[in-house]
Amino acid sequence: MKNLYEHFISYVITIILIFSFICINIASSEVSLARSVHAQAMNYLSASYFELSAEDLNDSLAEFGATNWNWYFTIEDVIDDPTNTTKDLTLHYTVTVPLFNITSEKELSGYVR
Repeated sequence: MKNLYEHFISYVITIILIFSFICINIASSEVSLARSVHAQAMNYLSASYFELSAEDLNDSLAEFGATNWNWYFTIEDVIDDPTNTTKDLTLHYTVTVPLFNITSEKELSGYVR
């Protein structure tokens, strides 16, 4: 009987470890995807010579399917000088840990010149 309890406890611990590992992998893949999307948007914005707006980038996110994830971009001018084209591009995103249903709102910000 003691052997049965030891096996049961080891199975439960193994299942908890597997689910924890899966949750960590899913959360880290969401962060990695957000970094990749932010970097691509920065390149896209600089290649368009700053003619894009935040709505255009958010529309491209909608085509990507990120509207279900509550992701959106904001663009702000760094300096009010019209000759300076430096912009602050910020991606607001949420990271979800599916097992515990924990969500955390994060943001990535970067300067585009």
